[in-house]
Amino acid sequence: MSDRFETRATEWNFNPRIIKMFHAFVGQFRKEIPLNSEMNLLDVGGGTGLIASDFAESVNSITIVDSSPATVKTAREHLKTASIENVTLIENDIVHADLGDLRFDCIYGHMSFHHIGQIDLAFDRFSKLLVPGGVLVIGDLNSEDGSFHGEEKVPHNGFDTVELSAKLLFRGFANIRILPLESVDRPETGALFERFFLVASKA
Repeated sequence: MSDRFETRATEWNFNPRIIKMFHAFVGQFRKEIPLNSEMNLLDVGGGTGLIASDFAESVNSITIVDSSPATVKTAREHLKTASIENVTLIENDIVHADLGDLRFDCIYGHMSFHHIGQIDLAFDRFSKLLVPGGVLVIGDLNSEDGSFHGEEKVPHNGFDTVELSAKLLFRGFANIRILPLESVDRPETGALFERFFLVASKA
C-alpha cells in the first residue's frame, strides 16, 4: 500500500496551515482535559509527533500509532532532536497495532479519524484500551462533500457528530460533549471546512 504522506512528512511540522490547526486543537484540549504526570496517552494517527511533543512533559507516557512509514520516521527524528524520551512510536493501523496489555487514561486523535476505514472496530478497541473514567478526544472534520481531500479518496468525508455520538453511546461511552473547533481552509480553492472537538468518557 502506498504511503500518501511520503512526500509531505518532512515538511509537515513547518507548514503554517498545519501549525494553525495544531494550536487550535492543543489549545482546546488543554482547556478541556487536565493533564498530569501519572497519565498515559494514546495518540491515534499521531503522524510527525507534533502534538505528542507538546503533551510529553505533562504526562507519564504517550504511545503514537500511525500507519505511515514516512511520518513515523519524521516523528522519530523530531522526538530525538527534542530529547523527548517518554513517547513510543508504533508503525501500524490502530485496529491491528500490538499494544499488549497497555491501558490509557486518554486516547486522542487530531484530523486522523477520517482516515480510519474500520472506524467501528477502532471504537470497539478504544472502549477496551481506556481505563475506567478514561477519556476519548476527537478533533476532526464535520461532514463535507469530499472536496477537502480533492482527488484523494479517504474512508470518511468528515463525520456527522450525531451519528458519531450514537456509535460511542452504543459502546458505553458517556458525558459526550461536542464543541466547535476552528475551521480549516483549502488554499487551492479558498473553501472553509468546519471542524468539531468531541470529548467522551468511558463509563
